[in-house]
Amino acid sequence: MGACAGPRERVSDCVAPQKRTSLGRFIDFELTEPCGVGSFHIQFGGMSMKTIPERFLEQGTRCAGSPAYHEYVQGSWKVTDWETYAEQGRTVAKALIALGLEHGQRICILGQNTAEWVLADVGAMLVGGVPAGIYSTCSPEEVAYIVRHAEAPIVFVQNEAQFAKIVSERESLPDLKHVVLFRGASVDDDLAMTWEAFCAQA
Repeated sequence: MGACAGPRERVSDCVAPQKRTSLGRFIDFELTEPCGVGSFHIQFGGMSMKTIPERFLEQGTRCAGSPAYHEYVQGSWKVTDWETYAEQGRTVAKALIALGLEHGQRICILGQNTAEWVLADVGAMLVGGVPAGIYSTCSPEEVAYIVRHAEAPIVFVQNEAQFAKIVSERESLPDLKHVVLFRGASVDDDLAMTWEAFCAQA
């Protein structure tokens, strides 16, 4: 993320006891458990390392009024600033918690590049979840294999056509509890919720 003028602020000063984790022969690190959305911190030996969620929230403060992303909506470009982007990420994170996502669980994201795709990705990381992207060109069988292997309780899909892939394989997805559709898409199914209904869970 690009730098811009502004004060650097800590994401959180509230931390719980550390857990030691190993990633192979050469990497041992301390992971501070979160006391709130996005407050993870990694310590490699004596060197402090910032996580993606930590940098994301920090950027929302440091570059609050600067453009974060652009969307082409109804014939024109819509700009979202960093402050709004960070708040959107927090909303998704809180909604995931409300739906029961636990630390270390996976979510899947099925669709093309959109703001919702990135927000689902960042939102999952903010609460210690693991996002797994699925190509929009995958077949229903391929989608089901990834969702099943990930044991994902929540899947985000771009539209009705992508949701149909999930529905056709739903009997083989015992861990799946919720499917969230991107903005502008909706289906009449108890498994599904619109983007707006999902965010209202926060």
